[in-house]
Amino acid sequence: MPEYKNLRRWADTIAARPAVQRGRKVNRLTGDPASQLHERHDAADFETNTQDKIGAPGNQRPINRHSRLSTVIPAKAGIS
Repeated sequence: MPEYKNLRRWADTIAARPAVQRGRKVNRLTGDPASQLHERHDAADFETNTQDKIGAPGNQRPINRHSRLSTVIPAKAGIS
């Protein structure tokens, strides 16, 4: 993108902001586990609940009482 050098500079400046870097972690399901925060409910989640800190993908995460995703609804018989 050499013909858009000012646009590239602007995009790099925005991407370097701490708030943008934190926001890119939320709901991220791929890549480095340290950059994945599946659920955010508190500012401290960025320090304590990234995937590298709570376990490998597929492991159970601690149940968060605020999360709709932590509630498991059993399937009814005969319904798939």
